[in-house]
Amino acid sequence: MLRILRIGESVTEFKVGDEVYYSPQVFGKFGSYAQYHVADAAIVAFKPINLSHIEAACFPLAGGTAWDCLVTRGNLQVGETVLIHAGAGGVGSIAVQLAKAMGAYVITTCSSKNRDFVRELGADRAIDYKNEDYVKVVLQETDGLGVDLVLDAIGGETIQNSLEIIRPFGRLVSIVDIATPQSLIKAWGKNLTIHFVLAPQYRAKLDALTKLIDRTQLRPAIDSILPWDRVVQAHQRLERGGTRGKIVLEFTS
Repeated sequence: MLRILRIGESVTEFKVGDEVYYSPQVFGKFGSYAQYHVADAAIVAFKPINLSHIEAACFPLAGGTAWDCLVTRGNLQVGETVLIHAGAGGVGSIAVQLAKAMGAYVITTCSSKNRDFVRELGADRAIDYKNEDYVKVVLQETDGLGVDLVLDAIGGETIQNSLEIIRPFGRLVSIVDIATPQSLIKAWGKNLTIHFVLAPQYRAKLDALTKLIDRTQLRPAIDSILPWDRVVQAHQRLERGGTRGKIVLEFTS
């Protein structure tokens, strides 16, 4: 449970006892698994009232990242087509829902076992990345035009390969590192825009996500819930890949 225990003298928007959610400022710092945090009020938002604390924990980092990729940087518009790589993952499962709520045509890659899952989230076309060539499928699905936006949550050669299926003046947003040098010449030839996103924390996007959650346009996707003393197993599960939504650590008093 995330509840305010104390507030600073200048904080007026919250009070002791308020139930909130946020993503801690962890980069370059320690303590993301601590039971108590001191947080800047500017990154904290009221928890959606129709979610449990376990469910709400799925959204601040993954949901905030999806928001920055599709809205802030990707500038996704109603009627556009987006390809979301790894649509069953932590970020992808929220991005699929968010893109659909924004009025986009949503194509996503996933394993065959997760096809029904991503369709339930709102995907219009699910591509089995193990048995289908997503480049060929996307071009076929879009009559050779390609998509307006790609969200890369995989890395490796995904950026280079995805350039083939983005229409001129389209966009690509990546949240992962480029493992090897890649040729971006096709991006230049199409006047594409590429963004690399490390999602900053701020309240406004959490408030925006809360509105969508309250309207049931976003729902949590939980792969598993583990006690905090099994954090090693949680990381091992993440590193193996193939998760469906978020892994949540639960702290007990």
